Amino acid sequence: MQISYFNVKAIWIALFSLIPSIFLAQLTVSITNTHPSICTGGNSVLTAVPSIPGGTFLWSPGNLTTQSITVSPSSTVTYTLTYTLFGSNASANTTVTVNISPTLFVSTNVPNNTICTGQSICLTASSGINGCQYQWSTGQQNATYCASPVNSTVYSVTCIAPNGCTTSQSTPVTVNLAPIIQTNDYAICAGSSVAISASVFPQGGVFAWSTGQGQSSIQVSPPTTHVYQVSYSVNGCAPVTDSVVVTVNTVPIISVLDYNVCLGNSVLLTAQVSLPGGSYQWSNGATSAQQTITPQSSSIMWLHYQMPSGCNAVDSFQIQVVPIPTATISNNGTTLIASPNAAGYSYQWLNCITQQNMPGQTTSSFPLINGTFAVIISVAQSQCRDTSDCLLINNVGYTEAFTQETILYPNPCNDFVDVHGVPGDILWLLNSHGELHLSKVMKEDSLRIDVSELPAGIYFVRKNIEIYKLVKL
Repeated sequence: MQISYFNVKAIWIALFSLIPSIFLAQLTVSITNTHPSICTGGNSVLTAVPSIPGGTFLWSPGNLTTQSITVSPSSTVTYTLTYTLFGSNASANTTVTVNISPTLFVSTNVPNNTICTGQSICLTASSGINGCQYQWSTGQQNATYCASPVNSTVYSVTCIAPNGCTTSQSTPVTVNLAPIIQTNDYAICAGSSVAISASVFPQGGVFAWSTGQGQSSIQVSPPTTHVYQVSYSVNGCAPVTDSVVVTVNTVPIISVLDYNVCLGNSVLLTAQVSLPGGSYQWSNGATSAQQTITPQSSSIMWLHYQMPSGCNAVDSFQIQVVPIPTATISNNGTTLIASPNAAGYSYQWLNCITQQNMPGQTTSSFPLINGTFAVIISVAQSQCRDTSDCLLINNVGYTEAFTQETILYPNPCNDFVDVHGVPGDILWLLNSHGELHLSKVMKEDSLRIDVSELPAGIYFVRKNIEIYKLVKL
């Protein structure tokens, strides 16, 4: 039998028409649900698993048409999948149960969650669900967690509800560096000043001294030992304070007298100091409290005196080297004259027999009388002196005046004697040792001399170049 083309085609069409009814009789679909139970905000992946692939998908709710969908419902939802193949449908359902996640709040006990180094902060977690368990990132499991971080950090806490849902929250904590201050004490000498300062960290803060000044360093000059307070604040942290003690040490007072030294002599230099215990430094290098020098010429010296505290004083003084005069006596026939005879010298005549100074004889000349005499010549205001050789005078005549009433009367005398002459005559009254008791210039032709206090004995009255003997009873 011969089969035509049209017969074969009809056979194939008949066979294919039987396939859908064979397969569709077994068409099914199922759904895999990765998280049938989720927490608020969670999700689950729903995937259709058909028995025969190649069909189309329709999810409800949502009208999504992919084989897999990701869902994140806010409440429990049942999802339905309709699978269509060759006009036949198969469906399946799955439910995603939504458990409510806890609402988490974190509060702190400091404003803006900001503390300073060394301070503590307490963070307290709370939620609207009873029985919530808390887990901090540090491992603590209490609702309140207190810490003293040294650096800024972030703390996180997780609330685990009884239904297994969790909520986490992070809280940043800012740690500002607390101020650190350090000062030193100072010692100064009275009348001096010093800059006192404070070392601080971190920089950029505000200083407040007890003097009212606001710089990091201030200049002070206390009259006595004083304590200064300083505070420093930065980063809004509590200020720190410290104190600076400025010890005021007493400045010593020293004094060294000026010295007049005879040439060739030595002198002991001594300083007067107000405070003992210091060190000496003389300009000639000596370091003792006293020193003996034999200067050869005048000079200005100084002494530096320093206490262990460092306070010191300096005084300068004059060393005046005075040449020693060479004393001599000359006789001009009426007067003994001392040499050198110039300003700046002082004189004292000496009776060589008695080795006694002649009272009142302190000029450079001495009236000529018999005796043995010397003169002591001193440099004014010094101990520099020289004594001349003794000079014998034995050729001065005198006039007996017992009968010359016109010259001395009475003679002998007791209480007074009248001396007659002419105005301008110079009178000297001397004892038998040449000691001068009186020296006057006559202003009239008669001069009364009181001798009541003189001891009895022989005296001489010299008028100009004449010498008269006077007896005192």
